[in-house]
Amino acid sequence: MQDSMITIGKTLALPKGQILKLKRKALISFLIFANICQDNIKTMNSQFGEKIRPLREKQHLYLLKVAPLIEMDTAQLNKIEKGLRQLKREQIPIITDIVKASSDELIALWLADQIYAVVKDEKLANEAM
Repeated sequence: MQDSMITIGKTLALPKGQILKLKRKALISFLIFANICQDNIKTMNSQFGEKIRPLREKQHLYLLKVAPLIEMDTAQLNKIEKGLRQLKREQIPIITDIVKASSDELIALWLADQIYAVVKDEKLANEAM
């Protein structure tokens, strides 16, 4: 049984089955690419969280104990550590005392996350950073 032909553009004609195979391969490639991009965005977007989580864990402090000290629930603090949510500026001194970190370092990381949140969708965001 012969596949019907599909014309792409002005000159390329392929059997219908071949087009479906190309679409599947392109979709798989796109999903892999999107996953890589999302990982890169997450890495850049969570510098603050990536710093405070190991400091908290090093002191054997659980989310359940730390979150109320910052006046939030454990889910919110977990999202902050994963870079899915931003900590408020006024909460930085509190978390600095809890995890025994440099205030300047945490503020710098927090500011970097704030800046990235503003420019992340810009075409030249990574070059600008």
